[in-house]
Amino acid sequence: MTRAARRPRRILIVARLYPAHDHPGRGSFVADQAAALRAAGHEVAVICPQPAPASGLDGADGPSRLADFERWVGAVARGLPFAAPQGWGAPGVPVLRLPTLLPIGGEPTRHPADLGELATRSLVPVGLALAGRWPFDVIHLHNGLPDGIAARALADRLGLPLVVTEHDSTRREWMDDPRARAAYAPLLEPGSRVVAVSGSLAAVVAGVAGAPVERVGVVPNVVPVEGFAAAAAADRDPDELLWVGARKLSKGAETLLRAAAVCRSTRPSLRLRMVGRPGTDDEEARLLALAAELGLADAASFEPATDRAGVAAAMARAAVLVHASPWETFGIVAAEAVATGLPVAATPSGGVEEIVGRDGAFGVIAADQSPDALAAAIGQVLERRGSFDPEGMHAAMALRFGAGRVVAQLEAAYDAASADRAGVKGGSGGERDRAAAGNASTVAAGQPGARDAARSTAAMDLVAPAVPSTAPPVVIGLRRPATLERLRSLPEALAAELTAVTLPARAGVAPDVATGTATAVRLVEADGEGVYDERIRAAGGPLRPARALRRLARAVRHPFRARRLRGLLRQRAAIIRAEQHRVILGALPGAVSVEPGTRREVLVLDVDDLAIVRDLLDRDVRLAPLTLGGFVDRWGSA
Repeated sequence: MTRAARRPRRILIVARLYPAHDHPGRGSFVADQAAALRAAGHEVAVICPQPAPASGLDGADGPSRLADFERWVGAVARGLPFAAPQGWGAPGVPVLRLPTLLPIGGEPTRHPADLGELATRSLVPVGLALAGRWPFDVIHLHNGLPDGIAARALADRLGLPLVVTEHDSTRREWMDDPRARAAYAPLLEPGSRVVAVSGSLAAVVAGVAGAPVERVGVVPNVVPVEGFAAAAAADRDPDELLWVGARKLSKGAETLLRAAAVCRSTRPSLRLRMVGRPGTDDEEARLLALAAELGLADAASFEPATDRAGVAAAMARAAVLVHASPWETFGIVAAEAVATGLPVAATPSGGVEEIVGRDGAFGVIAADQSPDALAAAIGQVLERRGSFDPEGMHAAMALRFGAGRVVAQLEAAYDAASADRAGVKGGSGGERDRAAAGNASTVAAGQPGARDAARSTAAMDLVAPAVPSTAPPVVIGLRRPATLERLRSLPEALAAELTAVTLPARAGVAPDVATGTATAVRLVEADGEGVYDERIRAAGGPLRPARALRRLARAVRHPFRARRLRGLLRQRAAIIRAEQHRVILGALPGAVSVEPGTRREVLVLDVDDLAIVRDLLDRDVRLAPLTLGGFVDRWGSA
């Protein structure tokens, strides 16, 4: 089938890594691919699974926690709250942030097989509902585990092909994990196709799946080369080394600093510019201390992450891009650098070697991963700065990783997976479930032309129009430290409109971290414990542990007080919950003014918060079918 003859597809992308308000660069490779597919005429929608923490899943509270979560998922499936934020993600591509169970403590563990089974509880029902409203043709998953278990289940229910793009650098850790290997193997069975972003990763994936390497294809990431124009060597600073990426120890940041120090011993004018998000506070402090120890305090700049235009400008100015990571599945930063005509000096890391090559045309790969070897590679690049061909480097990246080339390879993978799926005999129930999905759509079951009507829905029709007068939901997040941490990343204009109900700060618990825009949110404290303690004190308590004879003696001397205290002890949970409900209901009308009779929405941050509002739902309040990230997406669509 020629490119011109290909019919446009409807593609559902499932990816945990996707740009968001608090990290617009995370998963940019997924957004780039989605934008390229849309530009090629395909319709694309994204489901982004988001962790929904839940405690006690393996204990006595497990069934009620799961029932609460199913209620949340049901609200999402009915509402399908897609958004198309203007400040992050692929333009014009709707995204839905899907709550996905994340156990806190106990069992099930965070093993990818367990998380994959939990992911089916939200992806399958929401995917079926979406298929009813917007019948899609293929599921495209990014990273096989944990979500491959859920994506394969949804594909089988609908009888649809599944394509998996593998990026994850942790796959090597699963080689000796029988459970992970067993969970991954179905992704290479008929009906699915797995492609890796580099040949080195394809070999790892094949090893995990126990399959020949030929069963794993290679389709690289899209590199938006049009935003990285070639710059001549004469326009560059000959003494500037550039690093772009996360400043994490796992990314080779220590090796980078030590290599820079070695280079400066013979070229004292060299400077190192490090652009990107820091790792943990401890890692950043360790790197700053190391820079000072190596004499780089004035020669190494630690700069925050910037947008793509800022990265392109930095690459157009530097003399060498230094890439020190010990393992990369692709290395998009290296490809962007080459596209600007910036040569690369890199440690051997898998994907980057495939981009830069070993012929010297785009840079130099070090002999090993030591600082001395990397310093030698940097020196070699600097010595032959004038020999690189910026225009030729840009053209090579466009040919290998441009949107048109990658889309053609993805279309071939979709064709192959579709052919595989067509050959799967029986057992999938695909036609039955696709019909059921159509009947579950907003088009009434049995109505003539229902499937055609659903098919006519465009992807952007999934995005509900913003209603400026609608009151924002009240946020319920009783885990105070985690709640404040999540609120501090909100856009300031949005934070000023929000009310959040949480617990009061308590001595001996994690300190309050209300920083950033979290300080703009109206915090309301539901101090149920405090109300209970006050009632105990008013009744003559508190009750203290004592031996049986002492308790009996006190009961004889103060029978009425003992009875009241025992009654309060039995009512403790009800007293605490009643106070929480009072505070929540009191917060609702105080958040913003709304039309009389409008049922206010509450937005829960985790599954445990659902238990707090369970008795209020459908009576006093309505559960927002959103995660916090999804709510910000909808705000960003306005």
